[in-house]
Amino acid sequence: MALDNLNTNRVDLNYLFYFLSWKGFDKVISGSAQPQITRSGLAKYKVILPPLAEQQRIAAIIDQADALRTKRRATLAKLDTLLQATFLDMFGDPVTNPMGWEVVQLAETFKIKPQIGSAKPAHEGGKQKIIRVGEIGTFEVDLDKCQVVTLEGLDLKKFTVLPNDFLLARAIGSEDHLGKSSVFQSVSFPVVYDSHIMRLRFDEKILHPYVFFQWMKSKGGRARFMQKAGRTAVQFNINTKQISVIDFPLPPMAEQMNFVVFFKKVLLWKERQSQSARKLNNLFHALQQRAFQGEL
Repeated sequence: MALDNLNTNRVDLNYLFYFLSWKGFDKVISGSAQPQITRSGLAKYKVILPPLAEQQRIAAIIDQADALRTKRRATLAKLDTLLQATFLDMFGDPVTNPMGWEVVQLAETFKIKPQIGSAKPAHEGGKQKIIRVGEIGTFEVDLDKCQVVTLEGLDLKKFTVLPNDFLLARAIGSEDHLGKSSVFQSVSFPVVYDSHIMRLRFDEKILHPYVFFQWMKSKGGRARFMQKAGRTAVQFNINTKQISVIDFPLPPMAEQMNFVVFFKKVLLWKERQSQSARKLNNLFHALQQRAFQGEL
């Protein structure tokens, strides 16, 4: 929506944007079926409006903090690009297999058969965190967002995830999100996974899960994956039989481990950049708080 009726002799647009994002756009959003910012909503909104020169000074300070956040996000994106470029340089396009690796069915790389997770729904007061599709998609599972469930006996043993288990979205409404995945890391408490996720446990003497994670991130790897996937009227899906017969160009283990070493270095760099990004986010929000409370 164009704000062409604003008196820019009184209001700095950058200042107004930062103010609205600080107070919350929900205050100017109306409609439940199709939420939108309306002119009437904006017209009723009360804005703290210091003199124009002061607005511009505040906006310039917050702009600088926001620019630092943008640079940090760009650095993280470049690291992802570097990782993918290195993967393709070492292993080639998974579709054309220019390195001439032996092509095997994915089943040949498993330590145990693929396993679909528990159908028991999350509930309050559960004993174990349960991973759902919303918590996977980046390299590590977002355990902070997990809900809880209580599994016992054979079910607990069956659905507990172990370090380096590969967790994959196997049934979901979005084609783009089918196959999104994470590699589970070591924790000190039991964690299980739900029925929309498939667990792959690789024989790491044959295929390292970090290599398969990056393979799934590649355009060619995803193309091979999607060749075996299916769909119903309501969702896209892949089952244990379909994933087991995916054709996989298998690099020698020495080449895989060279990539794993590089992968771990990139993860370390990303974690440092992410820590810096979190600090910059905190700085940005603190500046907003101070600015609009008259303390900047």
